[in-house]
Amino acid sequence: MRQHRRPYDPYAKYRPYILRWDGSVILSVLPSTLITTIISGIVCLLYEYYKINISVPATLTPVFSIVVGLLLTYRTNTAYDRYDEGRRLWSKMIVAIRGILRHILVDLEPKSPEDLQEQKAAINLLIGFAFSTKHYLREEGTECDDLIPFISNINTTIPDFELLALQEAKVIEKERKEKRNLRSKIFKWIKNKIFKHKEQQPNNFNLPLTITLYLTSYVEEQFAKKNISNSTAKIFHLNLNALIDSLSGFERILRTPIPLAYAIHLSQTVWVYCIGLPFQLVSMIHYVTIPLVLIVSFILFGIETIGEEIENPFGYDDNDLDLDDLCNVIKIEFETITKYSRPKIEKWLYDQTHQPSYDDIIMDSEPSGISTFDSTSEHGDEEHIEEHIDMR
Repeated sequence: MRQHRRPYDPYAKYRPYILRWDGSVILSVLPSTLITTIISGIVCLLYEYYKINISVPATLTPVFSIVVGLLLTYRTNTAYDRYDEGRRLWSKMIVAIRGILRHILVDLEPKSPEDLQEQKAAINLLIGFAFSTKHYLREEGTECDDLIPFISNINTTIPDFELLALQEAKVIEKERKEKRNLRSKIFKWIKNKIFKHKEQQPNNFNLPLTITLYLTSYVEEQFAKKNISNSTAKIFHLNLNALIDSLSGFERILRTPIPLAYAIHLSQTVWVYCIGLPFQLVSMIHYVTIPLVLIVSFILFGIETIGEEIENPFGYDDNDLDLDDLCNVIKIEFETITKYSRPKIEKWLYDQTHQPSYDDIIMDSEPSGISTFDSTSEHGDEEHIEEHIDMR
C-alpha cells in the first residue's frame, strides 16, 4: 500500500507544470519511449551509414496520424468521464452524509443515555460508510485499522460478514498446509490443469450496503418511538437512498471498465505508429528522425498511460482521487461538529449583543419605499389613501 500523499492545496504556489516530476507519467512511458527511440536510431544507422533504403512513402503519416488521434481522443475522453463521474458521485455521497448528520443532531434530542449512545453509534456508522466505501472500491476487505473503530458495534448475521475474518484465516492456514505438503500441491496442480477446477475465493463483502441497513434500522426505531416526524423520516430515507445510489455508481465505474479489446487495439495501434514513424521520416530529415520520434512517442504513450490511470479513479495512483484525504476530512469534520450541542435559538437569536436593533436601523437609515400605516393617527389610513390618489 502506498503512503498517503500530501493533499492538494489550491492556494499554494507550485512549480510550473513543465518542471514538475511528481504526478506525471514520465516513468511509466520511459521504457516504451526508449524502445521506439532505439528503433529509430537503428533505422537511421541502416539508412545513412549502410545505405540500405528502408524508407517508405511519407504519405502514410497523415493517414495514421488521424487514426491514432481519433483513438486516443476517445480513450482519454471516456477515461476522464469515468474520473469525473467518480468525483461527482463522491460529492453526492458527502452531501447525503452531511444531511443525515444534520438531522440527527438537530431533530433528535437525546432524552436518555441510551438515546445518546444510539446517536453516537449512528454518527460512527456515517463515518464508517465513507471509509468502508473507500476500502470496498479498492477491494481491501473490512479488516482495516482506520475502519474498525467506526463499525465495532456491528454484529450482524448476514452471510460472509461475521465470518469473513474466519474465512480468511482458514484460507491462509490451508495455503500454509499445502505449501508444506508436496502431495497436496501436486493434487491441486492436477485439478487446476486437467480438470479445470478452481476454488471459490471469498468475495469482497459489500460493507457499505450493510451499514445503510443499520442506519435504516436506526431511523425506523426513532420513528417508532415518535422522536422524529413522518416528513423527517422521509428526508432520512432520501439521503440513505442517495448513499446507495452513489455506491451503485461507484460499482458501475469499478466493475465495467473500457472493453479490453479496445484497449489492446489502441495500444497496438500506437506501437505500430511509433515504430513505423522513423521509416517514413528518415529519407526527409535523416538523423533528426531520432529526437522527433522520441518526442512523438513520449506524447502518444503519455496520453495512453493517462487514460489507463484515470480509468479507475479509486486506486493509489498520483492522478486518482485522494480518497484517504476525503475520508479524513469527513472524520475531522464530524469530530469537530459533535463536540458541541446543537444551537438553540434562545442562545443566539434573542441575545442583544448578537442582534442589531431594528429601531436604530430605521432611525439612522433613509426612508424606504415601503409605506407603513401609523396606528396612532386617527385618520392615518384615510390620509394615506388620499395622498396616493392625489399623486396619481
